[in-house]
Amino acid sequence: AGIAPGYETLDDRSALRIHSETLAQRIGSGDAALLADLAVLSVQGGEARVQEVIAKLLAERGVFEGVYNKAVDWRGLVRRGLGIPGAGSRDEVLAAALADDAFDWETVREYAAAMRAWGKPTGDDAADVLARVLGADPEVRHDFLDDLIGLAFTGAGETRKPPKKNDPNFADIHERFCIVVGAVRDLAAGLDLAETAALHLRVGHALAAAYETRKEAAGALDYADLIVKAARLLSTLAAPFVLYKLDQRIDHILVDEGQDTNAAQWAIVEAIADEFFSGEGTRDEAETGARTQFAVGDYKQAIFGFQGTDPRAFEAARASAERRARSADKPFETIDLALSFRSAPAVLDIVDTVVEGVGAAAFGIEGEISRHAAHRAGAAGEVVLWPPVTGAIDEEDEAEDAIPENAERTLAANIARQVSGWLERGELLASKGRPIAAGDILLLVRSRGSLVPALVSALMAARVPVAGADRLRLTQPLAVQDLLALLRFALQPGDDLSLAALLVSPFLGWTQDDLYALAFKRRGTLWRTLRDRTDDKARAAEAWLGKVLARADYMAPYEFLEYVLSGEPQGRLRLIARLGEEARDPIEELLNQALAYEGANTPSLQGFLSWIEADDVEVKRDAEAAYDAVRIMTVHGSKGLQAPIVILADAASAVPKGAKPPLSLDLPGLGPAPLFFGSAKALVGPARAAHEAATRAEGEEHMRLLYVA
Repeated sequence: AGIAPGYETLDDRSALRIHSETLAQRIGSGDAALLADLAVLSVQGGEARVQEVIAKLLAERGVFEGVYNKAVDWRGLVRRGLGIPGAGSRDEVLAAALADDAFDWETVREYAAAMRAWGKPTGDDAADVLARVLGADPEVRHDFLDDLIGLAFTGAGETRKPPKKNDPNFADIHERFCIVVGAVRDLAAGLDLAETAALHLRVGHALAAAYETRKEAAGALDYADLIVKAARLLSTLAAPFVLYKLDQRIDHILVDEGQDTNAAQWAIVEAIADEFFSGEGTRDEAETGARTQFAVGDYKQAIFGFQGTDPRAFEAARASAERRARSADKPFETIDLALSFRSAPAVLDIVDTVVEGVGAAAFGIEGEISRHAAHRAGAAGEVVLWPPVTGAIDEEDEAEDAIPENAERTLAANIARQVSGWLERGELLASKGRPIAAGDILLLVRSRGSLVPALVSALMAARVPVAGADRLRLTQPLAVQDLLALLRFALQPGDDLSLAALLVSPFLGWTQDDLYALAFKRRGTLWRTLRDRTDDKARAAEAWLGKVLARADYMAPYEFLEYVLSGEPQGRLRLIARLGEEARDPIEELLNQALAYEGANTPSLQGFLSWIEADDVEVKRDAEAAYDAVRIMTVHGSKGLQAPIVILADAASAVPKGAKPPLSLDLPGLGPAPLFFGSAKALVGPARAAHEAATRAEGEEHMRLLYVA
C-alpha cells in the first residue's frame, strides 16, 4: 500500500500546520512563477481565501499525482476540457471568434436596422452602439464585446425581453441576435474561467508534491490518503492476494448514506465486491449462505460536495451493481423505502412539495423522485410558515452573506418569545401527550454565522435553557476566554487587561463599577494597586489569585488547569454557576488540548498558550446529550437526529454569495480536477447546467419554515 509502518493519521490542527509549513517552504524557495500566482490569488480574495483554496487543492491533489515534477499547460488543459480553443491569448481567441467568416455579423446588422427603424430613443441608442461595433476594425471588435452583451443580456445574465414593437418579425430578429451574441459571451466566460482555474491548478501543482514529501517525512496520512491508498491497493498487482484474504472473511457489504459516498469510496466497495459476482470464491456458498451487497441512500438528503461526493455517483454505483449482478445471474432488487417511521405526515408533505418544485434534475437523477408516506398516518403535526424578517444591510456587508443585524435580533427575539411562551404556558406537545420541554426543541441554521450567538443571547435573556451551538471555536466561549486570561495573568501579573478580565469573570465576580473604582487614576499596575487595597473584596481577590500564582511556575498546563478548575479555587463550579451547563464542553475540550500539547511538546504554560492561540480548535458538542436544553446546530450537523419541535431559523435568507456548488472538470489525460470560480456567469455548457442544478438544490427556492412535528 506504500504506507510507512506506525503511521499517524493527521488531525485538522496537524494538517493545517503542514499546509502552512509547505506554503512557507515553497515561498522561501524563491519560485518566481509561484510567487506571482500567489500574489494574484491574494489580490483576488485576500489571505484567508488563499489558505482556503490551497486547503481545497491539497484535498483534491490526486489530479497532480502523475505530474508532480512535470511541466503542465494547465490553461490549455482546462480550455480543452471546456471545449474551447486551447491555443492563443484571450484576445486572439475572441478576435478569431468574431472574424467575418466565423461570426454572424449579418444578424447584428439586421438587428441594428430594426432598432433604428423603431424610431424610439432606446432603439436609436442601441443602433448607435451597434454602428460603433460594426464600424470597428475586425482585429479589435472584441474590445466592444461588452457592448454587444449589454444589448442582449441583463446584468444578471438573463436574456433581455424584446421591446414591444408593431413589427411582427422583430421578436424573431431579437431572439437570433441574443443567440449569436450569447455564443461568443459563453466563449469569453469560458476563457475567463480557464484563467482562474489554471491559476488555482498551477498553485496546487506547485504545492502538492512538497506537501506529500512533508507528510511522508512526518510519517503521517490524512483522511483523503486513507481512501486513495486503499483504492490504489485494490488496483495493484497485490490486489488478488488482498481480495483473496478479504474473500475469506466478508459475507455482506452494507453501504449506508450512499448518496454521500464519493467515487473513490465506491471504487473500494466495487473492488471488494468483485468476488461476489465472479462465480465461486474460497468458500462454498451452499454452506455459508449467499453473499450480499446492500446500499441505502436518499437523494433528498444529498450533501453536494461533501468530501467530494456527488449524488449521481450513487446512481452510477446502483447501475453498476445491477449490471454486474445480471451478468453473473445473481438476483438484484431496487427497493423503494418510501415509508418514514420518523416524520409526521405534515413534514413529509412539505418536503415532497418543495422537492417537486425544485425538480429531480437538481438531485442529479433522471425521472421522478418518489414521495414519502408516514408510518404514523394521521399523527399530530403541523408546519407553520412565518413571514420573513427583513432589514437593511450595511453597504460594507453587501459582498458577504449578510443578514441585517436588526433583522437577526428581531428574528432571534421572535423565536425566543415563541419558545418561552410554550414553556411558560405548559403548552401540550400532542405527539407525546405532555407539556413541551426545552429538550424537545431543535433550532437549525444554514451556517454558524452571527445569527447563532443572537439566538443564544435571546434564549438566555428569555430564561430558556439553551445548550448553545453544536460546534464552536475553542477560544470563543467565555469560560475558555476566562481560563486563557488566567494563564496570561499567571505568566505576567503585570498584564492589566488580563487581570481586569479576571476580576469581572465568574472566578472573582466583580462588577464593572468595582473594577472602575480600582483602576481609575491608579499608580502602577493593576495588580500592585489591588495588593495595596485593604477592603474585604480586594483581599479575597488577592488571596484567590495568589493561590493560582503560587503554582504557575512548576505545574504543567493540564495540571495547572485541573487545579484551578477542580482544586481549592473551585473554578469549574464558579464558571458553570454563572455561564450555565453549556460551559462544560469547552472547558473539557481545553483540558483535552492541554493533554494533547503535553504529548507532543515540552510542557510549559507559555508554550501551551501560544499553541492554543496559534490555531483555533473547533469543538463539537454531543448533540444527544441528556440535559434538558434547546439545541442549536446546522442542518448538515443535524442529520440522523430527531426532535418533536424543529425550527428552521434562517430558511428565508438568500443563498450565500460566497457559496458555490462544487464542480469538477475532466482534464484530458488527468481526470477530474476541482474548479473554484468567482461567478456563475463564468460557467459554460455542461458546467453551467451543473451549477444551476446544484444551486437549486442548495435552496434557491427560499421558504421560512417553522414546524411542530
